[in-house]
Amino acid sequence: MTLNRSVKFRLLVVAALFGILILSRLGVRFGETTFPALGSLRPITRVQTNEPKVALTFELSYGEDVPPAILTELKNKKTQATFFVTGAWAGTNPRTLARMVDDGHDIGSLGYSYVNLTNTAPAEVEKNLALSADIFKHHLGKLPDYFRPPNGRYNQTLLRRITEAGYLPVLWSLDSVDTGPGDAAYITKRLLDRVQPGDIILFHADDTATKTLEALPEILEGLKEKGLQPVPLSNLLEGDQD
Repeated sequence: MTLNRSVKFRLLVVAALFGILILSRLGVRFGETTFPALGSLRPITRVQTNEPKVALTFELSYGEDVPPAILTELKNKKTQATFFVTGAWAGTNPRTLARMVDDGHDIGSLGYSYVNLTNTAPAEVEKNLALSADIFKHHLGKLPDYFRPPNGRYNQTLLRRITEAGYLPVLWSLDSVDTGPGDAAYITKRLLDRVQPGDIILFHADDTATKTLEALPEILEGLKEKGLQPVPLSNLLEGDQD
């Protein structure tokens, strides 16, 4: 069926109004993204907040050693975060996934596998989302609230599909560069020099993220000294806004 321009415009307006309704229900005003303007969707990257909070987010697609160690460090510091995990990892590591939930962390989805969904055939995107949804529903009893496109790559088609599936797309405003060449000291100093209230910080928790594990204690202490409270996304998104 071919839609004329008038019908397409009405559909875009409906999409925009639907997005605004979701935002009003959340009671949140976002900083860089957020809602459809003239039919254009953008993922959340940070939050404008009156509170001295930042969201810690960890991406995880493989590994059995570093993830539990990061969870232990966060628990020792009485800190909750958000873990974006693939369905494949969740399906093979249900105990660690359950521990995340038990420790008060949010769970987000990276899809079934860590692949660029913007250059993947539509049928494969649907398969990716369906497989991960089945796994999360089995182990969590529901879909995660958030979805992060792998490598931060997205287009309007993917964002529409993500939101239609019931997810809130979330990226980040501050990259810890913990997969780069810098050592733990560099990662810590760079992050603490740049962090601002409302930031969504990107970390990794795969088995190769040994520098993340090494830097984490100093980062958490540094945030405390700056008067910033690290929280999961759900906490940051429901905070008071300007």
